[in-house]
Amino acid sequence: MRPGRRLTTQQYDQRLDEIADAFAGLYGQVEYGRVESDTRRLRKLWIRVEHPGYGPPALATGVFIEKHVWSRGRWERFA
Repeated sequence: MRPGRRLTTQQYDQRLDEIADAFAGLYGQVEYGRVESDTRRLRKLWIRVEHPGYGPPALATGVFIEKHVWSRGRWERFA
């Protein structure tokens, strides 16, 4: 995966909201958030989407994850 552009903390939070908004309304229930390491240098952005299926199983689940590291005053995607 190519690294993404480096984000300030405000841009990082805005990106999470924008990605979640892109899924909202198109699919079923959308949950999202972030997990931060104890050192506060690593973050994992995650979005979980439940989509109604047709027949068994009645529900499909999709998960989107990005991992970022704090480097030189910005969040940089590494996975």
